[in-house]
Order: sequence, then structure tokens, then C-alpha cells
Amino acid sequence: MSKYSSKDVILLIDGYNVLGQMTELTDAKEAITEDVTGFSDAWEQHEYVGVQRYELSQNGFFNDAALSVNAAFNEKQGDSRVVCFGYEGNTAGKAFVGLGGAIETRFERIATQKNLHKANIQYICDGESSDGDILLALTAKTADGDTESASVDNGADSTGGAYVFLQVTALDLGGYDNIVVTVRSSTNDSDWANLQAFTAVTAAPAAQRILKTGTIPRYLAVSWAFTGTGSDPSATIFVGAARL
Repeated sequence: MSKYSSKDVILLIDGYNVLGQMTELTDAKEAITEDVTGFSDAWEQHEYVGVQRYELSQNGFFNDAALSVNAAFNEKQGDSRVVCFGYEGNTAGKAFVGLGGAIETRFERIATQKNLHKANIQYICDGESSDGDILLALTAKTADGDTESASVDNGADSTGGAYVFLQVTALDLGGYDNIVVTVRSSTNDSDWANLQAFTAVTAAPAAQRILKTGTIPRYLAVSWAFTGTGSDPSATIFVGAARL
């Protein structure tokens, strides 16, 4: 069994990478129950009502720099956020959790004497959380490319569909029109086809979650391409897939 530490955590919210400001991350799944204790019962009785709830909270330091904590979270209460995080490292093939309906319910700023200001954020998930695999670790790309030679192997095809996630934390198009990121798939790790393309991205921060229905082939990879003409582009992107 592997052990992990704080250096292995990844956290991306709507394309914002605030990991360096965060010090604590907690996610919790809860089965909703109802108290069904009757008059004659000597002990409390509870029954599962068939509904689950997912909550996420993060604590850390307040920072008002561009693209940092205040920009990412202030005045976003009630907004539905695309969140991707993981505890096992920023590496393709490692596990991550994706949330497409993470409603930011609370942004709390704390100032105390002789301490740096803190910022705490809470979410409740509108729907389910999605456990998946990182297909492309958060890295900067400066030319068209793909990961087909380092694909992620699921061991077999799956038939329930999948959510695919994209996070773009930085983008300098260098004159290009946009960047298009596509999840690619293969049944044999040799012959590849497009599985799902994300909407072309023209600015960062940006994030997308797309539901792809039907059969999801065994092997998955990612391709990216800058559209148009330009020079010296750079895009920092993350892609993950959560099979259903």
C-alpha cells in the first residue's frame, strides 16, 4: 500500500491553480438516513433513504494576487464550479476526483493577530462526485502533441460512459486562434480515434466537464493542437476521465 503526503495533492478549480495557497483539503461522502425510531424501540433506529451527499472544503492562506485565492473564490458563492483534485500526485494514471456541480457555498476570510490572513472555502456537490484517472498531468505545452505513446490502460473497455474533465490554468496563444484538446481512445493501444473533443479554449483560466455516453475503450490518451498561425504558444492543461 502506498502512502502519500501534502506534496502529492493536486487542486484545480475552474482553471485556477491555488494549490500553493492551500494547507488543508477535506472531501466527504455521506449516506442520508432518517431516524425511524418507534415508541417501542429501546435503541435509535435509522434507515438509508437512498440519497447521498458529497461535500468538499479547503483551508489555506488569503492572497489577492492575480489568479490567486481572492480572484478564484470571492463573489463566487452560489456558482457551480468544475473542480479536479487528487491525493496521489500530478501524474498520468493516478487517481483524481472530478466535480462538475460543486456549488461554492461559503468563502471565509480570517484575520488574527500575529498571523497571516486565512481563506477557507466550502462546496456542496449538486449531484455525484466522479472518481477517475488523470490522463494528462498539469503541464505546460508549447507545441501540438499527444500522449498516445503513454496511454492510460483501464484493463478493459467499459460501457457506462464517462465524464471527461479539462482544466486550463494558463494560456498564451502567441497569435494562434485557440487550443483544442481532445480525449483519444483505442481498443488495442495502437489504432487511435477521437473520443471527445473539448470546446476550443481562447483564454485561461478555463475548465470544462463533458459527459460522453456509450462504450469507453480500454486505452485513453490526450491530444492538443493550436489552431491558426502564430509563434511560441504555451498552454498549461490538465485532463482526466472518470468512467461511469
